[in-house]
Amino acid sequence: MPMMSKSPITTDDGLENPYPGADLRADLFEASNLTIAEAATATGLPVSAIEGFLDGTHRVDAEFDLCMGRYFGFSDGYFLRLQNAHDLANARRNAGDALARIKPRLTRAA
Repeated sequence: MPMMSKSPITTDDGLENPYPGADLRADLFEASNLTIAEAATATGLPVSAIEGFLDGTHRVDAEFDLCMGRYFGFSDGYFLRLQNAHDLANARRNAGDALARIKPRLTRAA
């Protein structure tokens, strides 16, 4: 089982929101001397997609998630959840006070 980073992926306190692959280069590749080319060959993903994920220029999609998750032994959706958490933190930060001004519509179950 791969080591997981101690760095937060998302923050709600206005701190930098690292992209999903920020800590995984060290945790998944450098820690085990795995090259991106080796992972690309094993998963069938392009080197550019894996490199882009690690440097923040490639968004995770379902195919990437399934291939990388299978290769590293993570559950389906692991990489998609990282991407979604990152996107939600950015959206929350960008929404600012506008989100707080929205009043929830409460409904009652019949």
